[in-house]
Amino acid sequence: MEEPLEVEAFDTETHLFAPGRMAPRIVCVTEASRSRGVSLYDRPSGLARMTEALESAAEGRSIFAGHFIGYDMACALEHASTQPNPRLASAIWRAYDSLNVHCTKMRERLIDIARGSRFDINDSG
Repeated sequence: MEEPLEVEAFDTETHLFAPGRMAPRIVCVTEASRSRGVSLYDRPSGLARMTEALESAAEGRSIFAGHFIGYDMACALEHASTQPNPRLASAIWRAYDSLNVHCTKMRERLIDIARGSRFDINDSG
């Protein structure tokens, strides 16, 4: 029996977003996984670690996960465009293409819908 892929969960903390700044600058990055435990990184180290994990996911060696991960990826892509980082941008798109990026927020919404739980499409939380 094949071993399940390791889940590497990430979360970014950012400056405040505002009109015209919906993908603000990342302040720090948190990672959690069974093999690495929990780590808190400053922006440069966190983005480097995210890049490694995204490349692993793109190659089918792990799953990259987060709660509302699209926001974190938008902020990372904004960073990659202002601080040229083609490795990060490429890793993000390749990980998505491999179907190894998972959003726990969307997963929970889908489970709620399947169970017939109250669900408000306009709920941002």
